[in-house]
Amino acid sequence: RDRGKTAILIDDGIATGYTVMAAINFLIELNPETIILGTPVIAPDTLTKIQQQVNEVVYIISKEPFFAIGQFYEIFSQVSDAEVMKAIQNYTR
Repeated sequence: RDRGKTAILIDDGIATGYTVMAAINFLIELNPETIILGTPVIAPDTLTKIQQQVNEVVYIISKEPFFAIGQFYEIFSQVSDAEVMKAIQNYTR
């Protein structure tokens, strides 16, 4: 149905990869020609697994020791639902 299209999936950081794999599996069902995953940081063992599922993984850091995504950020605070909704509303205007 979406053959010939490219799906680009972005995540702020990937540790175990379970959430992003669920998103990738959903995209695979849509049958795009290409799936590209972009993230600033990804755990090395997770990178190996995910590279088998997508056409390309674009990342900045993937190194050991890997404890948590937050170790690679100066500020890694949670974004509230209200902030997300405001950003979506501002984008659609």
